[in-house]
Amino acid sequence: MANSHFDYATGTPGSDVWTEETNKEKVRIIDEIDRPRMAEVEISDPNNTIQNAGSYSEYQRVRVREKDSNAILFLGRIEFIEAYHDESRGQILKVQAKDYEQELDERLIEHDFSGTYNDCGSLIEAINNYHVYTEINYDTLAGGNFT
Repeated sequence: MANSHFDYATGTPGSDVWTEETNKEKVRIIDEIDRPRMAEVEISDPNNTIQNAGSYSEYQRVRVREKDSNAILFLGRIEFIEAYHDESRGQILKVQAKDYEQELDERLIEHDFSGTYNDCGSLIEAINNYHVYTEINYDTLAGGNFT
């Protein structure tokens, strides 16, 4: 995806600081039926500076944005990081991430989602919103308790 940006997050969800990876060489988004979307990103790292700095870690949030509109094409967490040497390009850091549907696939949801939904998309949106944003709430009125 030549017309995309790859960003990684530092901080905590909701107060993330996003940093664009300027050494990105290749981005591939994989979208298959009945599977979570995946992103594979190859980053040029000729002197191991990115790897040595520890810029990337497993379960870190990452995203892919469209270059012109800044629309988010992919949002997920890193699952695998590999460094390898390519004869023509030098040292490469390969990052593989899966979107949040992977977590839904592996986790039992103990919330009742019965009710009226206009379409399947609104039900999926309700499940995603509950899982990502509602599972842990910070109650500022009660003195900062997690609920």
